[in-house]
Formats: sequence, structure tokens, C-alpha cells
Amino acid sequence: MCPSLFIVTIAPTQQLHAAYLFIQRVINLMNAAVFDAIKVLLDEGKVPTVALTKSRLIKPVPMPVIIAAVSQYKNNPDSIYNLMKSQVQPSGSDSKTSQLDRIEEKLDRLLTLLEK
Repeated sequence: MCPSLFIVTIAPTQQLHAAYLFIQRVINLMNAAVFDAIKVLLDEGKVPTVALTKSRLIKPVPMPVIIAAVSQYKNNPDSIYNLMKSQVQPSGSDSKTSQLDRIEEKLDRLLTLLEK
């Protein structure tokens, strides 16, 4: 059998779990973008606020994600550096954009499957 024609059937609970994990990855990418913006502000010597952080974002991020990230930073300023060290960042902005596009496409497919 040709590997490209191999079809995997997944039980509905596994589909939900896969969708949950995928959504978690998307949220982590959004958090990474917010933490990158906070790091830029810190590098400029500015105190991160929700408004300043939002102004440094390249792509739109939901306001609750921005608020949570700024709150996390204010509660534990060292956390931003720990998160930045633990994240592996792809090289170049094109790879970030293409990765986000692929994630959005996968999310759309998963949501379509869940609606059926």
C-alpha cells in the first residue's frame, strides 16, 4: 500500500484530544508572540503594559492572552527570561508566518471534523 494513501481513522475522543492539543499549541504560539513583544519593551528599557505590549505585536492576539501575559510578567518578572530560554524559535519571520498559516489550516480542518 502506498503511504500517501494510508488513511487513519480516529475515535471521536481521540479527535477531541488531538484538537485540544492543537489549540494548546496555537495558544502557546500566541503567548510566545506576546512574550516576544514584552522582551522588546524590556530591551528598550520600558515597563510592559497591556497597551504598549499590544502596540508591539505583529499579528492580532486576543486581549485576554495579552492581559494574562503582562500579569504573569508583573507577578514574576524573571518568568519572561525563563520562557524565552525554553522556547526554540525558528529562524526568520517567514518560517513563523508559514508555521502559523499551517496551524490555522489544521485548526480549520479539525473544527470541520468536530462539527460533523
